[in-house]
Amino acid sequence: MRKYIVSFFLLTCSIPAAAGSYFTCTNPETGSKVFSRTPCGTDAERRRERSVNSADMGHYKSRSAEIQAREALKEDVVEQRRQEAIERRKQREQEQVSKVPLGAEKVCAELERKARWPDEMNSRQHQRLLWCRGQGPKPERLRPPPGPSIITNCDAGGCWDNQGKRYNSGGGPTMIRQDGRVCQNIGGMMQCN
Repeated sequence: MRKYIVSFFLLTCSIPAAAGSYFTCTNPETGSKVFSRTPCGTDAERRRERSVNSADMGHYKSRSAEIQAREALKEDVVEQRRQEAIERRKQREQEQVSKVPLGAEKVCAELERKARWPDEMNSRQHQRLLWCRGQGPKPERLRPPPGPSIITNCDAGGCWDNQGKRYNSGGGPTMIRQDGRVCQNIGGMMQCN
């Protein structure tokens, strides 16, 4: 059944291509050209033309090969750019590891002095020492603790802050946060220890 459908489709597509042919007839007396679907007279110069919608696939095959070549070139360029980006990222990371700011020599010298007695160094100092020696990434700065929470509403059992945390009454101005920390309500803000 499938063969018949494919055969019918090919036959249907080839009929308009054959019907699309036309003749260019040139009148020898006047030199005028006439286009006709029927063959020219005996005294006229005849030339059979093929219309653009014919079934000649040569143009499309060359066009397809050209498009494939362009796509392959694009893929090569994309791969090359990706490799260059990876190399640039590695180079930046290496420069960041090996770069010590101008004012850091004093800090690095102090850390080198402390390195003689490792029990005097904490983990942050050790991390910074590795950075000074160019053996590790730049250490992160310590972030300050978050500011006090602002109390939004209270009831007989406790209060809530602007971040949705609950503070239960612990007696007097003392409140106990959900994680067990002891806090005090000072001026509408919770100060926790």
